[in-house]
Amino acid sequence: MELVLVNSILIIVGLLFIVISFFFKTKDNKDIQDGESNKKIEYNNENSLDEINELSQVVMGEIDSKHKEVLHIYEMIDKKESDLKAIYEDVKDENKEVREETSGEIIEERNINSDKDDKEVKEFDSSKFDDYDNHNNKIIQKYNEGMELENIAKELGLGIGEVQLVIGLYSK
Repeated sequence: MELVLVNSILIIVGLLFIVISFFFKTKDNKDIQDGESNKKIEYNNENSLDEINELSQVVMGEIDSKHKEVLHIYEMIDKKESDLKAIYEDVKDENKEVREETSGEIIEERNINSDKDDKEVKEFDSSKFDDYDNHNNKIIQKYNEGMELENIAKELGLGIGEVQLVIGLYSK
């Protein structure tokens, strides 16, 4: 993009020199017939070309330095991207480990509770479902009073997991 812009500027500058040289040609029309004025025009044209060449070299040098800067910035971005990907993978692995540890604890708790349930076979009591909202309110109330989860579960005759779930749902 910048190269196209620079080329366009150089073309415009060149055209300006050509147009300006035509004005000098018409003003000095009488001198052109003279041999000395032809040498002056040739000398001016050569100087103009030299100036254009110098200008184009300066512009190309600037373009090269900007190109190197852009490449350096791209390298830095690529490095940051790879660093972020590595951090993401580390966090993802840690999250997976935590989930596995947590699920292991939950499975152990369920196994303990299921062993208790196997020993005590409870009959289905539909009245528990009628009091479900009351349990939730009691759980939240006792939790806000500072009671520990295990004590809430024991006092209300509920599982610790249910108490944790209710607190988790209502605290958000």
